Amino acid sequence: MLTNLLTSTTTSIKGAQFLVIQTLFTTQNKKFARGMPITIKTTFRSIFLVFLSSLLIACFTPPENDKPIIIGLLIDKSTPGGPPSINAAKLYIDKINAQGGLNTGKQKRQLELVIEDTLNQKDSAVEAARRLIFEHKVTAIVGPNMSSTAYSASAVAESAGQLMISPGATSTVVDKNKKFVFRIAFSNSEQGNLLAKFAQQELSLPNTAVLYNIGNPSSRVVAEAFKERYVSLGGKISAFEFYISGTKDFSKQISQIRLENTQAVLLPNATKESKAQLEGLKQSGFKGFILGSDNWSPLKVTTDEQFNDAYYAHHWHPEYAKYNKKAKQFLDEYRSKHSQDPTSMSALTYDALGILGKAIEHSFTANTEITTALKSIGDFSGVTGKINLNKNNKHYKKPIIINVKNNANKIYRSPNWVLD
Repeated sequence: MLTNLLTSTTTSIKGAQFLVIQTLFTTQNKKFARGMPITIKTTFRSIFLVFLSSLLIACFTPPENDKPIIIGLLIDKSTPGGPPSINAAKLYIDKINAQGGLNTGKQKRQLELVIEDTLNQKDSAVEAARRLIFEHKVTAIVGPNMSSTAYSASAVAESAGQLMISPGATSTVVDKNKKFVFRIAFSNSEQGNLLAKFAQQELSLPNTAVLYNIGNPSSRVVAEAFKERYVSLGGKISAFEFYISGTKDFSKQISQIRLENTQAVLLPNATKESKAQLEGLKQSGFKGFILGSDNWSPLKVTTDEQFNDAYYAHHWHPEYAKYNKKAKQFLDEYRSKHSQDPTSMSALTYDALGILGKAIEHSFTANTEITTALKSIGDFSGVTGKINLNKNNKHYKKPIIINVKNNANKIYRSPNWVLD
């Protein structure tokens, strides 16, 4: 109601100003037409009245820098990471606003969050991105988390010159050759490289087999990166087996793996598929190490005994709180608000907003575009560790290794084993 009142008042004053100016010029013209003198006194009086009407408009019109900064959250609500990401985003927005807002120079400005759902579909992601950009006029977009929907939305953002930061996308095609699109998470290649290093140097495994979904880009890229790095470190790939999406029977691939002297198997596949593959491996008598990727659900692997003693790469874990003060503060605040632990997508979303907020503040102090500021702020210490987005859109958020032990996830050694 107050906004409507100010708007109507401003409109009325603008109309009044126009009438004042119109009346003054009409009066002056009539005097001039009648041959009446136009004195300096009447001229100054006219100028004063115009100045006074302009001053009234300045007083009643809300200044642009009083308006909230609108942030768009583009999220896949139907996925497991959707609701936790929304919770984390609201937690960040509420915290900043409680502090008065972001520092934009002479004053602080509040943040406003607008949420759009991708429905976990590519076409819907495109339409949702367009609504955020052209209808809601957002300053920046955070999301989506899934690589498939993030890639679709990224095309819209790039063509519109709209800054977009995906917290969870691991595919490099999302931000490749794009000026306005960024990712926070590590890439599929990076986690494949880390898993190879872990298997060869930490577990001292001379040979490992790989079973991957050739139709899933994430699974395939992790598998290929693992193979290349593992061999370069002196390891041997005893079997490199693939399957297509929808496969139910993995006996053929498992038989091939069992023919070799395999000490470990990498399964960079969806949790449900990996579970079926683990059942088949154990039924065949396999007792070696099991490795996985961020395609595994941290919640589901702790509720199924098939995953016990397995190792997998992931983004974050509540144990970060032992090593990172910001992570502890985030964990405590999230638990207090939602009575449960945040997920890795919660933490990544929180960090995406954190680095965006810092970039917005830097853009005002440095008088530059937000995208330029984002690339130049250097290391950002977030709840998931150190993040650095440089001019080539490269990032330094590294994976961690998690060990499933007694129905619980535990960070291998510490985050510093990977992050240093």
